[in-house]
Amino acid sequence: MLNRIIRIMATAAGCALLLAGCSLRLDAPARTKEISFSAGTSLLCDDASRTKFGAPINGTSFADGSSFLVYGRRNTDPLIFSPTEVSLSSSLWSYDSPEYWEWSSSQDYYDFLGLYLGDMYDINRTSIPMPSCDTGSPLSASVAYDPSVDQFDLMLAGTRRTYDDPGGRTSAVNMNFHHMLSAVRVSISNGSTSRSFTLNEFYFENLVSRGTAKVEASYDAQGNATYSWTGTTRLAAPIGGTANLSLDELDVITATSFIQDTFNPGVTRSHDYWDMMIPQNHEGKIGSTGWPALVLVFTPYGGSQTTVRILLKDIYTDPEQGTPTLISDWEMGVKYVYLVRLNLDGGIQVHVTTTDWEDVTAETPGLLLPEFG
Repeated sequence: MLNRIIRIMATAAGCALLLAGCSLRLDAPARTKEISFSAGTSLLCDDASRTKFGAPINGTSFADGSSFLVYGRRNTDPLIFSPTEVSLSSSLWSYDSPEYWEWSSSQDYYDFLGLYLGDMYDINRTSIPMPSCDTGSPLSASVAYDPSVDQFDLMLAGTRRTYDDPGGRTSAVNMNFHHMLSAVRVSISNGSTSRSFTLNEFYFENLVSRGTAKVEASYDAQGNATYSWTGTTRLAAPIGGTANLSLDELDVITATSFIQDTFNPGVTRSHDYWDMMIPQNHEGKIGSTGWPALVLVFTPYGGSQTTVRILLKDIYTDPEQGTPTLISDWEMGVKYVYLVRLNLDGGIQVHVTTTDWEDVTAETPGLLLPEFG
């Protein structure tokens, strides 16, 4: 009888331990997966390597320490990222105070907007503009940009994650960034046979030089966001090139560029930085004569200083590549190199190469300089 009681007590104790173990496993809170991010590499197809005031992303991947700002929310709930800085460290994108996925029905969705402003902590940055966010419907974020003072790389990303997303409901959110700016630079050659000149300065004028880049939650069937420029303003003030530079900045650029340099016959030089410009059409003008133009100020050897304006709207594709077509726009995510051949014995010719996924060559008719004929 005593042995039977002991066996019953042992069995009861075993069940109690088993139940306790089950209870510990069942009662542990189910931890949902952390919302994580990654950054696409398609933005690297056409990056510029350097601006006057900052260094855009360059190469085959983001550099360690790079970061972007992200906004995000679930359905129409309050923002859960407002914004949050997501940084790259040892191939891992991370941020403080992680948020977690919460899916409750097949109608749920998440919207995410990312903004890359070059290196936000670059000591050469003249301003650190923070983006604004419209928390209404649809969610949108925007960044004001003025190329006369800012000159930083600006890229935006937007995506929607749905309950039935084919990439996975809780996989890392791939922020596929798009360049919102055009990158422009100038290369000059002396096409004269025996005459030299000094380039005093160059710049662009009558451009759209203020605007707001915007990404909004207006999505296509694949969850890709809409990107646009709003509130653009065309101003007569010169921008790009050597415009808006202090004497100290000009000294730094002169050391690595061709400003205030002598161009002997056959010499060609390109400045080593890109001007970041707002994408725009070159057929708009200010007043009756304010066409967008590239302005060159140079002094022929033994002559007086001369200013030449080359209208951007008059640049055509190279006739050797087919029927000439006007290059009338600067587009987002495209580089433009203006190749200027200045011939003091006959005039100026200009053609432009654009680089995206293919090269396109454009040129102007010869611009005569009768005073040097």
